[in-house]
Amino acid sequence: MSGRVLAATKAAGTAHLDDTQVSTSPNPDLRGSSAGTGAVDFATGSFQITDVDHEMEWSSDSGGPIHPHAETTSEGEIAIGPTLYPAFGPGSIPSGWSKTPGRRNESDPGLASAHGF
Repeated sequence: MSGRVLAATKAAGTAHLDDTQVSTSPNPDLRGSSAGTGAVDFATGSFQITDVDHEMEWSSDSGGPIHPHAETTSEGEIAIGPTLYPAFGPGSIPSGWSKTPGRRNESDPGLASAHGF
């Protein structure tokens, strides 16, 4: 996100962001997609982001040949003031929210951790 866009958005007080990325290929085993959403409240210094990835992973069972399998993962972050709560999980909904130790830099809106933001 460019500095000008961020400055104009910050002046408005809040921002809502959506991002979608698609990887295409004639080979279906090489395709994938990612979708992210986010919201920032500049007045309170809080934000929430979620990113869901659908991609093909490659693995081998018991030393056999490698084969593709679809995998969906999700990441999320919620920041309230100086506290950050990240989550990561399989599937389309982040699970296992945890509180990070220490304080986050509240001058950073935090969207760099989401794909495309």
